[in-house]
Amino acid sequence: SSEQLNLGDRMFLVLSVDKTVAYVNELIPVTVKLYVNRLNVSDIQLPTFEQESFSKVEFKEPKQYRERLNGLLYEILEFRTSIFGTKAGDYRLGPAEIKCNVMVPKSMPRSAGMMNNFFDDPFSGPGADDFFARYERHPMELKSKDVQLGIQPIPTAGRPQDYMGAVGDYQFIYSANPVKLKVGDPVTLKMDINGTGNFNTVLMPKLEVPNGFKVYEPQVKTEENRKSFTQVLIPETDAVTQLPKVLFTYFDPNARQFKTIDQGPIAIKVEKGKDEAPSQVIGPVPGPALRGQKSDDLGRDIIF
Repeated sequence: SSEQLNLGDRMFLVLSVDKTVAYVNELIPVTVKLYVNRLNVSDIQLPTFEQESFSKVEFKEPKQYRERLNGLLYEILEFRTSIFGTKAGDYRLGPAEIKCNVMVPKSMPRSAGMMNNFFDDPFSGPGADDFFARYERHPMELKSKDVQLGIQPIPTAGRPQDYMGAVGDYQFIYSANPVKLKVGDPVTLKMDINGTGNFNTVLMPKLEVPNGFKVYEPQVKTEENRKSFTQVLIPETDAVTQLPKVLFTYFDPNARQFKTIDQGPIAIKVEKGKDEAPSQVIGPVPGPALRGQKSDDLGRDIIF
């Protein structure tokens, strides 16, 4: 423990959150800072803390910098992540814990006063063997104070019927390509949702596809601050003239209200496919589009 090493204010851990009150599924930025003053520390592990009723904690690579506090200059490792509460209630987050080794002089009392600088590399100078002859690793488990968090439920008052759980602040872009095509040709719908928030809660907006289209399974791609849904439709008749309107509803925790973005409908022009001879057919048509064709389409079926 730090008492055995008499470290005092030479080495400690601080846990902090950007907000102490949040809604269910709202992202809460978390910071864990390791402060070290003129010590040699090795084998620093990623922070851990209790996460019951919260999402899994995954810390990013730490930042390293210096900061002066109470007249002392500290080397700092700063670990950041974001968590979210999975159910409403009052919780105690933490304490955060970090395991590491402190290099302790063998021939001196276990005091922090004579130790090397935290980030000096003992292998960089002469006498590395001598260093380990004079110093030994002492395991440390540092603990921070905990923090209180209040998690509130998503309001039910004014909740739109199409709300599916998205929490954050988003933009929604809806597009289709091509918009001029022939019966049996694919048209690709793309729904991009970007912004800041908990993308685990972002589901594909409901698409009410009218009759006259063959529908394929959507593809989902998640990136940092962005989630894309791609849906392929194939018109089976030239009677269809548009792609459906789409609504995306989310709860904005900063504005404390539900917001809905509506896009579309998108006008399309579908022409009848020409009954061309096999030698005149250009380009492939997706196989699933052939299902259900009459048996007298056999020649085209083979070409495709």
